Amino acid sequence: MILVVHALAGAALSSQIKTTWLGWVLAFCSHFVLDLIPHCDYSLKGISFGWKSKNFWLVILKLTLDLAAGFILIIIFNNHKGNLFNVLIGGFLGILPDGLNAIAYFSKNRSWKKLFLGETINANNTEPADNFSYKISNFYQKIHHNIHGQKSENPRIFWGVMNQIIVALTALLLI
Repeated sequence: MILVVHALAGAALSSQIKTTWLGWVLAFCSHFVLDLIPHCDYSLKGISFGWKSKNFWLVILKLTLDLAAGFILIIIFNNHKGNLFNVLIGGFLGILPDGLNAIAYFSKNRSWKKLFLGETINANNTEPADNFSYKISNFYQKIHHNIHGQKSENPRIFWGVMNQIIVALTALLLI
């Protein structure tokens, strides 16, 4: 799902759960549950071309607008004005698994240097199996990927978008 939906769902959960830490844990876990629902995502392949590429900046623009929209909607629709911080943290935790997935991807492939130099990133680049950080990042990526794999391969665009609209609207009502 796109970031705005994950942020809204995380914020909605944290606004409804009275125990702050439990709301935050559920906001984080909601990401994985929502990824089980058939949905459409936009492509992030432009990142692999490096920052010198126009495709890279188009992906960064999409991500920035998506992220900003989520937090702007949380602020506008927040009915718990005295608890805005808690709700914003819930929104952040709702999207955090995707951020961790990006960190795992770039760490696993030793692509940080290439990313910052603007070079093309080879997705098939792998670390030695005895590298501990590689094992951790690879483990996390496999979990996240397998959760995405549980949904139908390519939902029809209507249902892929409609499911996200339903989740987003429900979350907006609860925030």
